Amino acid sequence: MGLEVNLLSFIPIISYGYNRIEVESSVKYFLVQAIGSCIILLGFFSYNILNFYIINTCSIFYIIFISLMLKIGIFPFHQWFPQVIRGLN
Repeated sequence: MGLEVNLLSFIPIISYGYNRIEVESSVKYFLVQAIGSCIILLGFFSYNILNFYIINTCSIFYIIFISLMLKIGIFPFHQWFPQVIRGLN
């Protein structure tokens, strides 16, 4: 929940400029964060729903960990991060 509140409060701050590059960077940031949030929700729902079946829960935790790596911009999911930083003030 805290990640989503941070996302929604940070988007207007980074999209303050009217430059095309700044707007493009803010849209890239929003899309990557939204995809990461969807993957986190998928992982949590999968853990809650599939917990009653015989499924390796370690793989579900890997999905959640990978989505957090995407949201933070850690290697190997860091390709979006330099482009967004370069486009902002």
